[in-house]
Amino acid sequence: EEYVSVFLQCVLAGSTDPNDHRDPRVSEALRRSRALQKRIEDSKLSTNADDGPVWFPEQDRVNNIVLKNARGHAFYELGEPQAEVATHTYAAPLHVLDDAQLWEFEKSGSSNFAGWPEVGSRAMERAVLGSNVRDGWITVQDDVYRYKVVLTEGVFVRTVLMEYLATEVYWSEH
Repeated sequence: EEYVSVFLQCVLAGSTDPNDHRDPRVSEALRRSRALQKRIEDSKLSTNADDGPVWFPEQDRVNNIVLKNARGHAFYELGEPQAEVATHTYAAPLHVLDDAQLWEFEKSGSSNFAGWPEVGSRAMERAVLGSNVRDGWITVQDDVYRYKVVLTEGVFVRTVLMEYLATEVYWSEH
């Protein structure tokens, strides 16, 4: 978890230098673990373009955290564990999505449920009251973390971290 959090902050800051980070937890992690700092620095590829460097995360580590969070959200919202292997796991910067993909990611499943959630579940509470939900997204902390659980012919869990990283996990019903 620390790797993913620090990696994301380094990408957003454009640097692995501890002095370039406003979050003291990130600065401390980079100072405390030179190995972590080096791993992240080594994942940065400088480009000749004015766009800055391109970063290549340890995708397995990212996917493990994405899957862990998705399982937690699915269980929290639906009251049903998703222990089986996910059909699909995705994590990439929001800005790499084209307009159609971004619309699909942000807006599809906005009502959250094609079916009826179990009485007494958080999903039912959110469906009826709409509390803390906007366009199907549940905001945990503005501009830091939001998620959406969509129940259709399976379970979709989507998250956005730091308004930068889009993630999606899907478990098929079949």
